[in-house]
Amino acid sequence: MLKMFSALWRTEPIASGSTVVAYTADGENHQPVAIDRYRVRDGLLRLAPWPAPIFVNVYEEDKQYGGSEEGGWWVSTRTPKHSEQVVSTGDVWQALWGLSERFARNVANSQGTSSVVYDGGEYSFWLENQPAEFYPSDPEAWRYS
Repeated sequence: MLKMFSALWRTEPIASGSTVVAYTADGENHQPVAIDRYRVRDGLLRLAPWPAPIFVNVYEEDKQYGGSEEGGWWVSTRTPKHSEQVVSTGDVWQALWGLSERFARNVANSQGTSSVVYDGGEYSFWLENQPAEFYPSDPEAWRYS
């Protein structure tokens, strides 16, 4: 009960962690990403409270295949493309809009990450308390995902 009240007063996040707020796959080719205000609001509530930093991170989505000789495993990966530290919620919106125009969906790669002809160009936009990092960070972990 105490945890719920402290979360309501914004002294701690309701559920901590990073939140993806948009994907380029959700938009048309060469169009800015449609950013859902409810995802952004929920993402901000999940972050650690001020004075923890807020980062708007952009990752390129991909899938890696281990090959049939290694058991035929697939893993989703994220490669950091941009990380921007912001101060206020207004700055979050400004950063998201600017980055959505900069990382518009690539018409040449409209197949999506599930296609064998995918060659980059699908991005995800995240709200996090740290700069963008590779995922998974440990290549050995790919075999167990």
